[in-house]
Amino acid sequence: RFVVTGAERNRVLKVWCTITWACLQTISFEPEVNDDASSSIFGASVPSLQLTIDPSASYLILSDITRKVLYILHMAQDAQAGRARVGAVTEYVISQPVLSFSVIGVEPYVGSPATNRAFTNGREPDQHLLRLCCLQPKVIQELCVHLFSQWRCSLESGGAATDEVGSSMS
Repeated sequence: RFVVTGAERNRVLKVWCTITWACLQTISFEPEVNDDASSSIFGASVPSLQLTIDPSASYLILSDITRKVLYILHMAQDAQAGRARVGAVTEYVISQPVLSFSVIGVEPYVGSPATNRAFTNGREPDQHLLRLCCLQPKVIQELCVHLFSQWRCSLESGGAATDEVGSSMS
């Protein structure tokens, strides 16, 4: 029902409805200005992103092979209403760039409940464990990411059709 396309080394992502072929959302990853001009052209570290999606189509995972960053985008979908959008973006700074990766699986996290209920407005957060097999410059390893959402992604929240996502997120 939905498809995600990437352009310009996956720096521009678009979410499309395959029934109407309407673009539902555009996300752009912009270069980060760098003080060290020798690190890249014109002092900007231009993102070059590898992209995959988990089997449940709930998470888009992007690895920036020019910098040491991993992005996880949570997809909110309503197939009946023909709506989908990236509802949350999380940035992880890692020790080495991930050159290639595949999703081993996403499963509900079974562990101790979240301790900060004030952070989740008193609700139990949605928690998942995302497992990746990663190829880094000197090692192949399994990476486990504990995901929990402190908010519920809503398709009713409106907003502009185009969301700009900077490469320096908190």
